[in-house]
Amino acid sequence: MDSSIISDTVLSSLSQSSSLDLGTFNALVVIVSKMLCREEKYLDSEVRVKKLVEEGGDEALLTSLHSSLTCLLTLLSSQNSPPDVLTQLLEDLPLPPSHITSLVSTYTSSLPLIRSGLTNTTTFANRRLINFAWRLDYRVRSSGASMNEPVFLCNFRTVDNEGVEREEEIECGIAGVKDMLFKVGQAGEVLK
Repeated sequence: MDSSIISDTVLSSLSQSSSLDLGTFNALVVIVSKMLCREEKYLDSEVRVKKLVEEGGDEALLTSLHSSLTCLLTLLSSQNSPPDVLTQLLEDLPLPPSHITSLVSTYTSSLPLIRSGLTNTTTFANRRLINFAWRLDYRVRSSGASMNEPVFLCNFRTVDNEGVEREEEIECGIAGVKDMLFKVGQAGEVLK
């Protein structure tokens, strides 16, 4: 894995974790890993971080570390990086060996569950496009008295995470189709 894709902000925040005692660091690592594993009682992890602050932790440091650990573990898990990649990355930081061992062992045991949680999470309101069809009609006369105007009827079929399919149909003119094609092209460029 190319470690340059991990931001310097994340790495500098992680290097500050050396000022935490091992117990607090372990608690924070467990909170983040269980949140990423989608365990129900850990989904509101900010509440658990606030408890660590109430126990005497530095709020700014713990919040920063929470965000950095979440970013790091999500990125490594999404690429299915082996634990030795995390070890190499952490050894470049001024961290105590006990912190490195704790984080790597938690990552190793949580990796399959984190990956499962990432795969079951989609964006765009949890709907995926599974079919697209269109046809061209001509409007001979409308309420606006336009004649021989081309009309595109676009049919989208989507499915959500539960497998429920839904069909949407839109009607648009040439300008609408050009705009849609442009936006689809932009989305395709982003995915490359």
